[in-house]
Amino acid sequence: MEDEPNIFDVLAAFHPVSRELREHLNKVLLSRTLKKGQVLLRPGRVPAQAWFIQDGAARAYVFDDRKGEQVSVWFWTGGDFMLALDSFCRQLPTSFYIELLEDSTLLSLSYSQLEETAERFPAFRHIERSIMEACLHRLYRHYHARAHLPAKARFEKLMGEQPWLFQVAPVKDIASFLGMYPDTLSRLRGER
Repeated sequence: MEDEPNIFDVLAAFHPVSRELREHLNKVLLSRTLKKGQVLLRPGRVPAQAWFIQDGAARAYVFDDRKGEQVSVWFWTGGDFMLALDSFCRQLPTSFYIELLEDSTLLSLSYSQLEETAERFPAFRHIERSIMEACLHRLYRHYHARAHLPAKARFEKLMGEQPWLFQVAPVKDIASFLGMYPDTLSRLRGER
């Protein structure tokens, strides 16, 4: 079994983490192990926290009332920071659900703790900004590919970047994320 990702190693990839910041985060981060299927966030709620996935996986989705189905908009796995990008930073109601795809161990930090940490440790603001930039870059790349690449290229790109996803998420959820029908995704997987 692989070692669980260490939040301090991930943070240090963005900016050095001082001993004082490490000690502070060890005090304020809350570790919880939650069950597959647990919904962490629902539309209309203001997200109270951001998470770091130590082990497990999750997805963000919206419900398309027109089609009567869920549409996956993002996936996370161990080593990822997870938050509702549409609402956490401005503390507005979200439009997303966030659901665990498997039993998961999460570290959480409340919005107020995050702000207080950034005030006390200026380097943390740099880390926070760098993480947001990385998230936005990944989001842009995904939606650019979804808009401009044919189905097979979108599938191959996802297989190259997030092969773990096919082990934890149903085909219908991955297909909606890629902007294709489940039978198209199944056919592409079968051709591989």
